[in-house]
Amino acid sequence: MGPFSPLPMECNHAIHSLMHSLQGAIVVRGRTVDFSGGTGYVEQDFGKSFPLEYLWMQTNDLQGREGCLFLSVAKIPFLGKSFDGCIGVLYLDGREYRLATYLGVRILSATERSVRLKQGKTLLEIKIEKSEAYPLLAPVAGEMSRTIRESSNAPARIRFLKKGAPLLDAQSNTASF
Repeated sequence: MGPFSPLPMECNHAIHSLMHSLQGAIVVRGRTVDFSGGTGYVEQDFGKSFPLEYLWMQTNDLQGREGCLFLSVAKIPFLGKSFDGCIGVLYLDGREYRLATYLGVRILSATERSVRLKQGKTLLEIKIEKSEAYPLLAPVAGEMSRTIRESSNAPARIRFLKKGAPLLDAQSNTASF
């Protein structure tokens, strides 16, 4: 949230871990699902209202490259009005690229299935394929009264360029959005 974190936002976001090692298993309907050796991600959304329009995605699947991507583009409610905002991190081969409204990112386009962002000499393009989404409750004015839909395995094409040269051109088959 950067410099927005101390402001009275209706929706707040925090990243606790972009990527960490997993160890352990759970039993679901009698079947053991082992997460050992996998990669985890932990975030938090809190506040009294969720953005009315947003695109959120996260993936740790960058076709064999060490890294992950988190991105949120939203119409953010603020003091009775709203503004278009963005926050995201691409961690790639040991380097972090942060994209954010407070860092001057420009939202060139954003739809339910694609996003194009420019910040300085970098360009991020994402195209998300349609996948099955599941209903979740979200807050409106402090009440969990809105249903949103999210998917945990959406295929996505991710391109990241710096000075016109591609640093990443990958197909992620396990993106969440």
